[in-house]
Amino acid sequence: MSRQEEARAATSALTRYIEPVCEAAFQHRGTVENTDANLTAIDSLLKNRLAFRTDDDFGVQLTGVVMRMLHHVTKTYRLRLAVGSVADMLEHLKTDCENYRRAQVGGQIEDQQGLEADIQEQVFELVDLLRELIQQFSFWVHTEFGTFSSIDIKIAKNQEALSKIGRLNQLFAECTIVELNDMAGNDPLLSRLLMKTLKRTMDDCRQELVNIAHRLREILARLQNDRENQRLNHLVDTFAQHYQRHPGFAPNIDLYSNLPDLPDSMVKVAPLLLVAYPNLASPIDHDLLTELACQAAESISGTKPRREKPDFVPVTVGSDEPIPEQVDPIYSSVDFFFDALLSDGGLHALSASEGYQQLGLDVEFDIWLMVLISRYRTQDKELANKVELEIDETPVANYSGNHVVRDLKFRKVVHG
Repeated sequence: MSRQEEARAATSALTRYIEPVCEAAFQHRGTVENTDANLTAIDSLLKNRLAFRTDDDFGVQLTGVVMRMLHHVTKTYRLRLAVGSVADMLEHLKTDCENYRRAQVGGQIEDQQGLEADIQEQVFELVDLLRELIQQFSFWVHTEFGTFSSIDIKIAKNQEALSKIGRLNQLFAECTIVELNDMAGNDPLLSRLLMKTLKRTMDDCRQELVNIAHRLREILARLQNDRENQRLNHLVDTFAQHYQRHPGFAPNIDLYSNLPDLPDSMVKVAPLLLVAYPNLASPIDHDLLTELACQAAESISGTKPRREKPDFVPVTVGSDEPIPEQVDPIYSSVDFFFDALLSDGGLHALSASEGYQQLGLDVEFDIWLMVLISRYRTQDKELANKVELEIDETPVANYSGNHVVRDLKFRKVVHG
């Protein structure tokens, strides 16, 4: 058989049994389990020198060449699982949405169609990437990092996964519904892709990450406990081996206190003087400390010290006239506003914007609107029969429930 025929036979074996081979490489550290379904695959892999038998009867082990080849060809997939690529794709998607609207306004049909196809492809790639990330995190939770035998490596991988989840949650917190709505604008296509497809996937991922992070923290706590138990077991095994090598060994503290070959400075320490000082400035213990100080002074001098009474300074009122309370100008302006409507011969209707201009307020218009509507709501029973309120507002596009208030219009109620 020529080298070309051997290569063709080996690649055909990998292609024919790619599922058990990939399962062994990615989940069982290269071991193809010895089951009835894998018997034919094992014979073919052994025949083409793609696997070898081990000492146990659990299965066969894929060769290092096959393992390196599988990890090499899946390198792109594994690199795409980096959290940073999600942020890059979102930033690129935002730029394309802006260019799409520019082409739409400028009437550039060809550019618009090209960007439309790119945006659709990016949205679906981003959805697939987020789902792959969730699958990867779920796989780590399910296997508890079983592909590694070292507890320290498992702890490091667990902490790395929690760090990635934290960055993803931060990314989801920054990519709010308001930002997605701004990216979509009033375009039906962008609204469907961003506000429905992408947002639904991000919401699902956010809920999954909460459960995954909780499970990973439980696994991390258990691994840290296992590491401490492993350290204690290693210490016990070390002493057990020492007893086995030296059957007559008897631990005695005197062995460590009577070492003639070591200087005294290495086996003894100077006594440590522990001194405690009370907190003399503690307001909680002020009375107790004062009493102790008086008792100490009395025991030394033989006479009881006299406590000095504090000097009280009488407070006198210079004037009996009341001091008027300063009222914020904005509240005075609110009174002027409603007096203009309620007074006899006053205005029939007045809007918040007109009052804002007439009064010349030195505050933001939004604050003026909030103060007006707060006064109207708190005195609703008093003003309901005298003044009607009409809110000039527009709903936020593509998201029912939020409104932008532009102005408030008040009208005097005319009773027939």
